[in-house]
Amino acid sequence: RRAYVMMALLLAAGITGALRLQPNDDVRALQPQDADLLQNESAIQALTGSIDFGRFFIVQGNSEEQLLQHEEALMPALKTLVREHQLEWMQGLSLFVPSLQRQLSSRDLLSRLYRNDTQAVMQVLGSLGMPPSTMDSARRVLTDTHAALLTPSALLEQDFAEAFRTQWLGQIGDKQTSIVLLGGIHDEAPLQALGRQFPQVSYVNKVAEISGLFGRYRRLGAWLVSGAYLLIGLFLFRRYGWRRFARVLLPPCTAAVGTLGLLGFMGQPLTLFHVLALLLVLGIGIDYTIFFAESRSRPANIMLAVILSACTTMLSFGLLSLSSTRALADFGLTVLLGILLGLLLAPMAVSDADQKEGDPRAAHQK
Repeated sequence: RRAYVMMALLLAAGITGALRLQPNDDVRALQPQDADLLQNESAIQALTGSIDFGRFFIVQGNSEEQLLQHEEALMPALKTLVREHQLEWMQGLSLFVPSLQRQLSSRDLLSRLYRNDTQAVMQVLGSLGMPPSTMDSARRVLTDTHAALLTPSALLEQDFAEAFRTQWLGQIGDKQTSIVLLGGIHDEAPLQALGRQFPQVSYVNKVAEISGLFGRYRRLGAWLVSGAYLLIGLFLFRRYGWRRFARVLLPPCTAAVGTLGLLGFMGQPLTLFHVLALLLVLGIGIDYTIFFAESRSRPANIMLAVILSACTTMLSFGLLSLSSTRALADFGLTVLLGILLGLLLAPMAVSDADQKEGDPRAAHQK
């Protein structure tokens, strides 16, 4: 009865602490944050325009021309966000290579302007510092309807195109694909709305996607741990019956809940790696209680073996809690606390009746 009362109190304290746990699936929290590196990163972003390589737009089209037209349809909306200070800057390939439709329209407008008011155009170009030879060359190109137009492949062959060459992904499946880079994002909601507004445009947030994946795995892992306890409980019930089944299963269950409670009281967030460590705590904790439940004779030897086993486990996995890598530290701390509690609670699987049944002197007296 004292054992059950003790485990009930531990369970109550563990549940109280576990209720304080807040899930945190942000993958960025798993990366060690060095103050000097963060300062250097901030300085580089200030010089380069704060490119956000984790958030961008993917634009697709059935052809290169259609792809550029889709980009051109997106650009005015992004420029509006820049003017509203929700975005600092954006860079799309269509800013350097207009679609053929836009190139033809612009050339038609300029050629008509040359034909209608050549003198005024020459004066404007001269005020900009353009030499007469260049102006004559430009007039011939603009008035030549057979002149070649600029294409993405022609632009990307140039040496100066190295800076934005990675934005052109080319043929992926049956679609032409490109990337529109973003920088200095202050509000993500309008970008997500643009991704839904344009059918051939997708807004990508890789950090949010990976964090969401971690969250799904964490919830799945929690269900797997619960299912593992239930399945093991069924086998233990068949082996030991109702009374002994409870003594064998409750210690590892209490150790797992107590571990979550301690993490909650320590202010730790609940991550995928805490849940994965609970699977190890379950497997090893069940082993300890089964060893004690089967120790019909020489329980002191069983105690020594279990203590040595727990010490090696806590040393091998518990030292991970000192790691600077957050994932390893979370895993190691959970295993350390769980195995320690499991070791302290495992002897409760033995009752006085079990010890008397396995005692040779008690059998001889009987």
